[in-house]
Amino acid sequence: MVTTLYLIRHGETEGNNIKRYKGSIDVPLSERGMKQMEKVARYLSQNIKLLENHLSRLGAIYCSDLSRAIKSAEIIAEPYSLNPVIIAELRERN
Repeated sequence: MVTTLYLIRHGETEGNNIKRYKGSIDVPLSERGMKQMEKVARYLSQNIKLLENHLSRLGAIYCSDLSRAIKSAEIIAEPYSLNPVIIAELRERN
């Protein structure tokens, strides 16, 4: 059995246009960021099966405890009926 790991960054956050470093500050996704994650979710749901010969699907989704990461993970998890596993230690470092 082969395990494939996909690393996906959260979508654009609110206030991203002012180019301020946010680090561990809990800033939500912007509307554009949500649309970005919807595109990622569509891409994954259409292509993972093709890449893995229809034998596999996403088994788990992990994210940090910041709202932008949680929302991004929820959007990606929806087509798979998964709930993201939230792990605070996955936050960005200060």
